Amino acid sequence: MYLAASALLAGTLLVTLPGSIFLANLGEFTIATSDLLLFTLPMFVAAMTVAAIIYWLMPTRARPLLGALVFSLAFLVWLQGNVLVWDYGPLDGRSIAWDQHLGKGVIDAIIWIAVIALSLALVPRVSAKTTLLFPVFILAASVVQFGAALLAQSADADVQSVKKFRIDESSKFAFSRQNNVILIVVDECQSDVFSEVTGQAEYRQVFDGFTYFPDAVAGSNFTQLAIPALLTGTLYDNAGPRSEFMEKTFLELSITTLLKRSGFDVGIYPWVGWGNETFFFHEDVASNLENRAATDSAERKFSEKNAKEVLQLIDLTLFRSAPHFLKRHIYNDQKWFALPLALSLVPDSMKQAVSTDNRYETNVFVREALQRTTAVDSAATFRYYHVKGAHRPLSVGPDLQFTDEVIDFNRDNYVASLKANIRELGTLLERLKTDGLFDKSLLVIVGDHGSGNTPDVYVRPVGHAITDEKRDHTFQKQKARGVPILLVKRVGASGPMQQNDAPVSLMDIPATIIAETGVNAPATGRSIFEIGPGEIRARTYGAFDYSANRSDYVGALTMYEVTGHSWLDESWAVTGVKPPGGVTDADRPAGNL
Repeated sequence: MYLAASALLAGTLLVTLPGSIFLANLGEFTIATSDLLLFTLPMFVAAMTVAAIIYWLMPTRARPLLGALVFSLAFLVWLQGNVLVWDYGPLDGRSIAWDQHLGKGVIDAIIWIAVIALSLALVPRVSAKTTLLFPVFILAASVVQFGAALLAQSADADVQSVKKFRIDESSKFAFSRQNNVILIVVDECQSDVFSEVTGQAEYRQVFDGFTYFPDAVAGSNFTQLAIPALLTGTLYDNAGPRSEFMEKTFLELSITTLLKRSGFDVGIYPWVGWGNETFFFHEDVASNLENRAATDSAERKFSEKNAKEVLQLIDLTLFRSAPHFLKRHIYNDQKWFALPLALSLVPDSMKQAVSTDNRYETNVFVREALQRTTAVDSAATFRYYHVKGAHRPLSVGPDLQFTDEVIDFNRDNYVASLKANIRELGTLLERLKTDGLFDKSLLVIVGDHGSGNTPDVYVRPVGHAITDEKRDHTFQKQKARGVPILLVKRVGASGPMQQNDAPVSLMDIPATIIAETGVNAPATGRSIFEIGPGEIRARTYGAFDYSANRSDYVGALTMYEVTGHSWLDESWAVTGVKPPGGVTDADRPAGNL
């Protein structure tokens, strides 16, 4: 019974549960199912080997109690991970209010104590054959369930574009001496807070030559939809499977595809991990994508990226299968458990393989750019970068220094994060000037969406009082996430940062780039430089609830129309709700909020 229970415990933690989480969230990972099993099956064999050695070394009289203990733990881990799956909100960097979940802890504690006590009391008295059947049955059922999910979804996993291509970074910071378009997404940067920060001259001066558009509206409230809207000028609306939308719109309308067809050397560098779902990966979409099928024979299967993603899955598995009072220590303020543990156990030469990937922090990105920026003879280049910016968890302290510690999210720390990000971007812009590339470049610096993560980061229009107790907090958060920063420097532009109050949308960015480069290509939206500050213009925004359970649709999209300045409540009106499948909720009235 001991070995059967050990197999159930190891199989749940290392194979079936991480596999199930992986299959339910395919878009979150770049590895394939075979990559996952390549890591987890040897881990399972190693765990069973250790279990067998422990059993062999254990005195005979102690083996029944050991078997009972392992059986109870195996059953509880399986039960917690598959049945008692508590909702703690999206694990996207935000803090978890553990005190609000104490009831879950009480329930978990009662169940865990009762099962362990009963097992220790009863299992040694039951026949070995009877005790053997239970863990074998659960393990077999788990394997069958995992196998069925694998068969049902493996085809989808294999055709996911992010899994078919890898990003060649050899020309990441190679820019044309003649003509460049550089688009930098600084995640979760909110326009009204940016306006407050750049009221100070030292931060405003960073953006000499730029035009700041405070009245900009994002396409959506989460990166998953906001980036495709920004790059294609089209917002996904739940009318059909998102995979079909991504393929069609990226191949036909994305600014990367249009520029590549026009002779630009197009390099895309999304935030891999968070940003897997933001691109449709294809040779026609970018110049720096390599088909894995043609190069896998030369790639190390046990790669750094694969190791990191498997450890992420192990962390998620431990979090899901542990009782409430242990989850906090596994989550570890978003630093997790398996990754730091692996980092402490491996030699220095291997630490990069398992370290938390911080390369998307703005300071790390800029440091890399300073080391690698070169001018090349290419006729024209387009570079897309996505950096962490002010995304949770905050990593900039009140001293404006980047740190590995998790910083509490509040307005003061959020402002500090924006200031530190602006300083880093200023260093990058100065390097472009030094190399003679600044004047030759169309530069777009944009937030994919705003923040609004706490009430003190809701939008604060000048002259409008903050009355949190009277607010619709859901709306205020969605509105704040709908007002990202947007700054554009035209080729050859110079002088103090200008402000343009035109009512623009991030979905106007493709049309703006097309107009500024003179490329002959269709694009949805309008150039932001052709829109007058006083123009009455309705802009579309879709907000949905983030879910850890992925599908080919998103949660019900609340559709807004923003007419008037986006910082003002009265400019926002709900026009409908679009649930998965595209059937409009006709019972939801439109109207001002």
